Amino acid sequence: LSIANYLQASKSMQELDTSLTNKNLKHNMSIAHTYFEEYYGSASYQNGNLVDMNGNDIAGDTKMVDALTADAGGEATIFAKSGDDFVRVSTTLGKSSLAYADVIQGKNYLGPANILDKPHLTAYDPLLDNNGQVIGLLFVGLSQSESAANIQSYLNEIRNTAILAIM
Repeated sequence: LSIANYLQASKSMQELDTSLTNKNLKHNMSIAHTYFEEYYGSASYQNGNLVDMNGNDIAGDTKMVDALTADAGGEATIFAKSGDDFVRVSTTLGKSSLAYADVIQGKNYLGPANILDKPHLTAYDPLLDNNGQVIGLLFVGLSQSESAANIQSYLNEIRNTAILAIM
């Protein structure tokens, strides 16, 4: 009975973690759009650059993502469209990314991605110009290793309680 309870608790905790993480990502993405509008206004794509409402290049400006990360937690990035790829200051969202197929079509993506070789749950939302063309992306992500560590801690407590109950 204790083993069955432990296995059910494990499954339930993983489902709860996924549900809460997805809800958190969607909320953070909503906040990211608000911050983007506040910091940059209506962005456009000019001469191969993602620019703010005043024509200033957004590349290298980290004020918005720093504020978002501080306020909402997790990670955030702005990608600019470059040819048929998406580029941030030092890396790119390549075509091999799980998100690429959705975002290139103007759809959002919510799911797993490796960020600097570490598993994350991520959300990518396209930035569209006034003509509905994809000109960039907003990204928010949460580390899966933190969630896994929390789940394991709770499961260890449940296991230890079950062992004591058996004794």
